[in-house]
Amino acid sequence: MNRNLSKKGKTTATFIALLLMTTFIVSLLLPLATATPTITYIAPDSGSVGTTVRVVGEIDTPNGSYVIYFDEEKVKNGTAVERAVNDTFVVPHHPKGNYSVTLHDSAANTTSALVSFEVETAYYIRAIVPTSPGQLQEGEPTEIWVNVTGGAENTRYWANLTITDPSGAVYYNDTLQLTNTTSTGHGWGNRTYPTDFSTVAHTNYTGTYEIAFNKTLATESFFIGLTNATEYNRFQVVDIRATNYTQPNEYVWVNITFAGRTIFSENKLAVGGLIESNWKIPGNASYGTYNVTVTNSTTSGTIKPVTDTQKFTIVKAFATLQTRIQDIRGQPVIDATVEAYNSRMELVDSKYTNRDGWANFSLEAGSYTIKARRHSFLFNETFIELLALSWVNMTITCPTYTMFVHVLDSQRLSLQNVQVAAYEWNGSVIVRSGYTNDQGNINFSLTFGRYKVKVYNDSAVLGHEVVLNETMIDLINPELSIIVYCKIFNIDLSVKALDFFGQPVPNAMVEIERKVGQEWLKVDSSLTGLNGLASLNSIVGGDYRISIYLEGKLAGIKQLYLDESKQILFTIGNYAVIGGYPVETIQLITYASIVLLVVVFSLALTYRRLLRRFLRKKSESEE
Repeated sequence: MNRNLSKKGKTTATFIALLLMTTFIVSLLLPLATATPTITYIAPDSGSVGTTVRVVGEIDTPNGSYVIYFDEEKVKNGTAVERAVNDTFVVPHHPKGNYSVTLHDSAANTTSALVSFEVETAYYIRAIVPTSPGQLQEGEPTEIWVNVTGGAENTRYWANLTITDPSGAVYYNDTLQLTNTTSTGHGWGNRTYPTDFSTVAHTNYTGTYEIAFNKTLATESFFIGLTNATEYNRFQVVDIRATNYTQPNEYVWVNITFAGRTIFSENKLAVGGLIESNWKIPGNASYGTYNVTVTNSTTSGTIKPVTDTQKFTIVKAFATLQTRIQDIRGQPVIDATVEAYNSRMELVDSKYTNRDGWANFSLEAGSYTIKARRHSFLFNETFIELLALSWVNMTITCPTYTMFVHVLDSQRLSLQNVQVAAYEWNGSVIVRSGYTNDQGNINFSLTFGRYKVKVYNDSAVLGHEVVLNETMIDLINPELSIIVYCKIFNIDLSVKALDFFGQPVPNAMVEIERKVGQEWLKVDSSLTGLNGLASLNSIVGGDYRISIYLEGKLAGIKQLYLDESKQILFTIGNYAVIGGYPVETIQLITYASIVLLVVVFSLALTYRRLLRRFLRKKSESEE
C-alpha cells in the first residue's frame, strides 16, 4: 500500500510540474498585453479660459505621435520622446464646469483614462488707448470694454463699472448688460467714458484713472496726459492739450523744461476752457526726459486739485535705408556686404544682401557713406543723407568684368575642347561654363567677386567626367588673364617588372585601375615585354591602383596619386627568369639543391673509387 501511495504521489508531482511548465511556456508564447496611455501629472487642474496647462504622461508607441484632447476637442499634438510625453495646451472657450483631459496614442489607437480639469469664471476690464508711445489727452473719451470667460452657459451678465480719477473722485455706470454667453461661456460689452457715466465724469486731470468691474471682479487703469505721445524724435511736433480752464479771459503758461532749463514757454488764452499748444523739436535737441507743465497766469485763475504736469522723452530718430545690390542685368547679388559709416567714418552697421539682393538698415538721421563689398573686396562707395523717419531706397550695380582663361596640359600644350566652369567660390552652382577653342582659350563675363574655376574632361575610358584642375580666382579688375595648368592631363605611365636577380620579367600581366568616386574602374591591362615594361600613354592622372600578375597569381599591388609621368617598379622577389621563362625562386632553389647533391654524390663516388684504386696500388707495391 505504501508503494502504491508513493507511486501516486510521484504521479501527482509529475503532473503538477508539467502543468507549471506548460503554464510558463504558454506565458512566454502569448504576446505581452499593451499598456494603456497614462497621464501621470497635470498642472494646474483648474483655471480660466486661456490658462496654460502642462500634461505629463506616457504612450505605448516609442517615439510615436500623440494627441491631447480637452472635452473631446483636440488641443495639442506632438511626438513622444521614447514613450514620454511632456507638453502644454491652452484651455479653450468653454462654460464653467468640470471637463475631461485625455492622452491618445495615434499609432496604437489607444486612449488614457480621463483626468478632470475645472474651468473657472474669469472677468476682464480694459480701456482702449492709443498704441504706445501715443496716449489719451485731457478732455478725450475712451472705450471701456469688459468680458467674461468660463461663465455660466447661455447667460447674460450685468456689469457695474466704476472709474476713479487722479483726485480720488468715483464715477459709475450700472447699465451695461453683456452679450449672451451661449455655449462658449463668453460674453462681452462696452461703454464710453465719460459720456456714459455720471454727468460730472470727465478726463480733465492728468494722471492715472482706475477702472473696476463690479468693484473687485476685475480692475485695470489708463493714463490721461497733456501730450499726444510719451516719446518723440527730433523734428517731430509735441502736441499739448489741457482742459477745464474756465475763468473768463484766462491765460495759462505752457512750459517745457529739460535738465532744470526752460527750453519752451508760451502764454496761451483758454478758449472754451481748452488750452492747445505745440512745440516743434529742433534737430539739435538733447536726447532724454523732458517735463511739460500747464499753470494759470491770471489772477484768480483756475487751480486744479491735480497739477497739470507730465514727462515725455526725446529718443534717437531713425530712418530706414533699403539697399539693393544687382548686376548689370538687374539680377540680385546675394551675400554682398553693405557697410554704413557715419560722418566720422566709424562703422555703424553691416549687413549681407538677402536672396533678393536687399540689405535693410535702421539708422539715426544724419550723413552716411554706404560701402559695398563682395567677398571682402570693395566695389562701390556712396554718400547719402538720411532725414528723420524717412524711407530711402538705393540701388547699387555691381560691375561685370572679363576673365580670359588659357588651359594647358602636363606637356604645356593647349588643351582643346575641355569644359571650363566658373562657380561662386563658396557654392556649387555654375555661374558660367563653356568649352575651350582650338587654342585652349575661353572668355567669361562675370560679376565682380571671387570664383572657383574648374576644368573638366569627359573620359570615354572611365565613362565619367574628370576634374583636371580647380583654381580660386579673385576677379576684382576689369580684365583678368589666367593660365590653368592641368598637370594630370596627358601623362605617361610605365610599369617595369624585375625578378629576384634584377632581370626584366616578360609576359607579366599589368592591370591599371583609377578611382572614380568610391569605386575603382579598370583603365587598361597589358603584358610586359622582353624588357619587363608595360606602358600606358596620354592618360588622366589621379588616384591609381596598379596590380601585377605572374602565371595567374597576384605578384604585387601598389596605390599612388599620379600627377606626372612616371615609371613604377615592381620587384618580384619570389621569381627568377631562366631562359626567358619565370621560375619561382623556391623551385629554382630546389632544382639547384638537387643538382648540387647530385654533383656532391658523384664527386664522393669518384673520390671513393679513386681512393680504392690508390690503396690497391699501394698494397701491391709493398708486396
